[in-house]
Amino acid sequence: MPYTLLLHGVVIGETDFEHSGQGPRQQAGIFRPSASGMTVLPQITGMFAASLAFMRVVERNKPSSQDTAISLLENTPEGRKLIEHAKVIEQLELRDPDGKSLPVESIAVSNLQELAALAASKLGKTDLGNVPPKYLISVTVRAIGSPQRRTLPAFGIAGAGAHGLMQ
Repeated sequence: MPYTLLLHGVVIGETDFEHSGQGPRQQAGIFRPSASGMTVLPQITGMFAASLAFMRVVERNKPSSQDTAISLLENTPEGRKLIEHAKVIEQLELRDPDGKSLPVESIAVSNLQELAALAASKLGKTDLGNVPPKYLISVTVRAIGSPQRRTLPAFGIAGAGAHGLMQ
């Protein structure tokens, strides 16, 4: 029986988590989207490209404080797009094969063809060849008793939820 991924109570896909991660709470596997999942996947898989775009904004502006970084997040097209993706991802629910909801610390669903295209572009190539499978999911299950984090740690913006960004 597979693990299922839901958005607003609707199954958007499943995985068998074929690979263990570096830690006991980490898993990864091929993600098999459902028909309804195909319609929302761009909002989920686009997080990586949105993160890269916002990282370029941060590099150009070199914010000197957390407030300045949050202002960039709130007031630039790249930051707002990143927030849009994060809000969708925050609504994802992972269920184990028995249907029990699992508390998730982090989750990413990646379109490997999109990642290959980004890598090829960075390397100045037109493509990197065939990249099967198309979708990959990686998850870190939250430790029992640990609070849910509301941050954008890749940018050093802790507590972004306190500013209403992730709500």
